[in-house]
Amino acid sequence: MIEKARRFAEEKHKDHKRLSGEPFITHPIEVARILTELEQDEPTICAALLHDTIEDAGVTVEEISRLFSPEIAELVSGVTKLGQLVYESKEERQAENFRKMFIAMGRDLRVIIIKLADRLHNMRTLQYLSPKRIRENALETREIYAPLAHRLGMWKLKWELEDLSFQYLEPEQFADINKKVAESRGSREEYINRFQAEVKALLDKVNIPSTIYGRAKHFYSIYQKMLARGIEFEEIYDLTAVRIIVDSVKECYAVLGIIHAAWKPIPGRFRDYIAVPKSNGYQSLHTTVVGEGGRPVEIQIRTKKMHRVAEYGIAAHWVYKEKTTDREFDLKMSWFRRLLENQSELKDAKDFMESLKIDLFTDEVFVYTPKGDVFQLTVGSTPVDFAYHVHTQVGHRVAGAKANGRIVPLDYKLQNGDIIDIITGKVDQPSLDWLNFVKSANARSRIKNWFKKHREEEYVAEKKIEETRPVEISKPHKRKIVLGIKVSGLENVSTRISKCCKPLPGDRIIGIVSSGKGVSVHKAACPTLARQKVNKEKLVEVEWDLSRDSFYPVEIEVEAFDRVGVFKDILSQISNTGTNVSSASVTTKRGSSAFLNIIVDVKNVEHLQKVTASIRSVSDVYDVKRAG
Repeated sequence: MIEKARRFAEEKHKDHKRLSGEPFITHPIEVARILTELEQDEPTICAALLHDTIEDAGVTVEEISRLFSPEIAELVSGVTKLGQLVYESKEERQAENFRKMFIAMGRDLRVIIIKLADRLHNMRTLQYLSPKRIRENALETREIYAPLAHRLGMWKLKWELEDLSFQYLEPEQFADINKKVAESRGSREEYINRFQAEVKALLDKVNIPSTIYGRAKHFYSIYQKMLARGIEFEEIYDLTAVRIIVDSVKECYAVLGIIHAAWKPIPGRFRDYIAVPKSNGYQSLHTTVVGEGGRPVEIQIRTKKMHRVAEYGIAAHWVYKEKTTDREFDLKMSWFRRLLENQSELKDAKDFMESLKIDLFTDEVFVYTPKGDVFQLTVGSTPVDFAYHVHTQVGHRVAGAKANGRIVPLDYKLQNGDIIDIITGKVDQPSLDWLNFVKSANARSRIKNWFKKHREEEYVAEKKIEETRPVEISKPHKRKIVLGIKVSGLENVSTRISKCCKPLPGDRIIGIVSSGKGVSVHKAACPTLARQKVNKEKLVEVEWDLSRDSFYPVEIEVEAFDRVGVFKDILSQISNTGTNVSSASVTTKRGSSAFLNIIVDVKNVEHLQKVTASIRSVSDVYDVKRAG
């Protein structure tokens, strides 16, 4: 079948040349060769040989299906671009081509394996394009294809795609690192060889069969490390990692113990990706120890199967198909299904591409639920990202979060090993403020979509209703305010609550006799009284007359996020406590804070505390306090 596909492609491309002057058939053959090195199956190799025939040679999907198979035709169609459709911009065309490719990936992941091999060979021959197209292709490779290879665990393709992009995008830096790596290769290899020999001797002594070799870091990762740490090339010692491959998981951990007993491990550099694999299926033990001369040595320990998965990533699934259950495969690819869901909801080309880059080009953090389930999220993720990762409904109803048993703010950055517990409300109440700190495209798109469903006219209508509410509630049924205050030594004297501190039953109080005005009642700790020099002769003892069913007006100041319905929710919560609202006003600025001043009639301090607690329970309320 593969030979038939090669002959068919050669015939269809016989009049075509590449920009290098070579026959066009050399490209599909080289793509097929890359996939053969990845040990891919017959349909994948055939599709690689045929992948340009629809776009460049006028062949139809139906023809390929008839001559080869529907499976091969589906793969070729998935790799083919969208053809001659007219788009408003280049960005829109790029976005739609990627969208088509991702939809095809959803049906069969071999589509992206072929596409990555196709891009790798094109990058190997990029020098024949114009400078403008070289830069565009190199940038697209670094921003989309290399991260995608990383996400799919295809390390062999990832490092070469990154280095080729680096070579064209930063040619001077690439040449400098290339030269310095070559100059230091001899002494570095000698050092690593001695270290490997010592490890081999230790493992042979305890009869653990192993394969040990050094893996040179690729140029782009060296450059990234220099940038991230702000150091020069000469300051990087770990240019080569030592890889130890054994037969079983049990032996992996045994080797780790032997290594740590022989060399001092560097704290914070150990990672157990066997117990908690990366989302792309990668498994290994990582550690760094202090070697001869105080130089750090990176070590990776894994089984043979783990090694193949690390090298080939998702491409290894077809090699191991008989030994891997569909459930195992589905779990490894759960991140990809979420990515597909996110992209399907983004219609704008710019949003789609930005979201795609965020989802692909990020490291991961591992966190746990209180039940012990592990979740992998983007580094920098917050409890809100975590909530949306669990379920859209959980995200919409986030009211608070705990990390390791303590309350944390919603913009808290999740750390490896955190146990995250999400506190939810009873109704959907997402906040636009969350868009300022959420990291994942999943959370961002879910929040935006929630607000899009609450259309602008609904927002405006709701605001008009809210703006009329202060007028309505400022004319309630009038409750007669009878002050229940006893004045020591005086009867039938008029009393009034001071406006400066507005005491309530439960507050310690003191009275001041004012000529012709009766007694003014203040808090004992009133700051106004503290500033004034009051004649002691005017001070009288006063106390609350709790035998009378009295109510006292008190002003509450509330700051909340200005979302649709927040004012209504606050008033509803106050009403649930059986409290009368005598007046209210709100100052709002859309997308920012709403400042509310509410005057309620309460019996005492405990009643007020009940009211303020009810307001605090409303989603998006930042602050509640008694005025003054």
